[in-house]
Amino acid sequence: MPAQITMALYTGIVLECQHCYHICRLADAEKRYNCPSCGLDIGNWQTLTDDIKRRLAPARDTPQE
Repeated sequence: MPAQITMALYTGIVLECQHCYHICRLADAEKRYNCPSCGLDIGNWQTLTDDIKRRLAPARDTPQE
């Protein structure tokens, strides 16, 4: 089993491997859950998807005081 690495998220659609620094589209990584360049598993996949959902969620209405 390959070692795990982490990816950095840029603008919600681009990932950068923190091992080989290859940049890929989020949609490409969603298909395989690993870096398309070095092949290592994305160890922080759940954190990335949670962050994307949070960023893309509509802003909550807060009451004006």
